[in-house]
Amino acid sequence: MKRTLAPAVFGLVVMVCSGVASAQQQGQERQQRPVKPVPPASELFYRTFTADQLARDDQATPVRPGGRGAPSPVPNTANVVEEIFARGLGPIVLGRRGQRNPDGSEKPVIVLTSQAEVYSRLRGSAGQPAASPRAGAQGGGGGATTGRQASVAASEQAGRLVRNLLALKINMIICENGITVNDPGWRLGNLSLAPGYGISRRPWIYENCEQCNAVCPGPCFMTSELNCRCYLEHLRTAGTNPAEVDQLKAPRRLRDLAAYADDLLANPAAVPGEQLEAINGTIELVNGAFATDLPFRPQDIVQWGGQGGRLVVSSTRPLSTVPFLVAE
Repeated sequence: MKRTLAPAVFGLVVMVCSGVASAQQQGQERQQRPVKPVPPASELFYRTFTADQLARDDQATPVRPGGRGAPSPVPNTANVVEEIFARGLGPIVLGRRGQRNPDGSEKPVIVLTSQAEVYSRLRGSAGQPAASPRAGAQGGGGGATTGRQASVAASEQAGRLVRNLLALKINMIICENGITVNDPGWRLGNLSLAPGYGISRRPWIYENCEQCNAVCPGPCFMTSELNCRCYLEHLRTAGTNPAEVDQLKAPRRLRDLAAYADDLLANPAAVPGEQLEAINGTIELVNGAFATDLPFRPQDIVQWGGQGGRLVVSSTRPLSTVPFLVAE
C-alpha cells in the first residue's frame, strides 16, 4: 500500500511546490511591472452634475424616444440616473451598512433602487428630523429657542450632505462605468483634492479671484484680507467668521471623501455644524467641477437607443481646467 501511495504523494508535493513557486514568480513579475504613468491632466476628461441640477423640475422624469417619423428628443439627467439602474449598477447606498447604535440596533442607511427614488431624495431633506417647531415655545425661554434653531440648522446641513453625497456617488458611477466618455484607467473617485486646497472650514475663500471664478457659480469679490470670496457661498453662510480657515481631518481622495461622508451620516447630530458645512462646501465644489449648463444639447449625447440601447453622454472639460483636483 505504501509503495502505491508514495508516487501520488510525491506528485502532490511537487504540484503544491510548483504552485507556490509559480505564485511567487507572478508576484515578482507584478512588482517589476512599470507603474502606469499619470497622463497629462489635459487628456483626462469628465462630466459631473450638482445636486441642484439633478433636482431641477425639468429633470424629474426620463425622456422617451419619439415614434417613427417623430423628431428625436434629447434625454435628460433623469435618463442618466435611470441608466445606472438599467445597467445593474445600483442600488445607491448612503451611509455605512453594519454600523450599530449603543443599544445594538443597526444605524439606518438610505438605499435607493430607482431613478424615481433618487429624484425624490434629491428634492427633499434626508438628514435627521428637525426639532419640533413647538420645542422653543414649550421651553418658555430664549435658550430653548436657540437650541431648537441649532437643531434645525444641523438637520438642514445633514439633509444637504445627503443630497450632495448622492450627487457625488452618481458622478462617480457614471464616470467609471462608461455612461460618460472617460479614460477608464483614471476614475473620478481616484482623483484627489489638490494639497494646496484641502478641506477648509470656509471653502469659498480662495487665494485669488482666478481660482474663485473657475469654480464659483456666480460673482467673486476681493476681501479686505486680499482673498477672493464666492459671493453665493458668502450669502449662504452669512454671520460666520471668514478668517477661520483651519483644516479638517478629512481624506483628499474623492472615493475616500465619499466614505468619510457616509460615516458622518451615521449620526449627523453628533457632528459639529461647521464640519458638516465644510464637507458640504467641498463636495459641492467637486460636483460642480465638470458640470455644465442644462438641458443637454444634441451634441452632448454620444449614444442613445439604437443598437445596444445604452445611453452615453460626452465629457465636458479636462482635469487641467480644475485647479483644485489632481490625478495622483
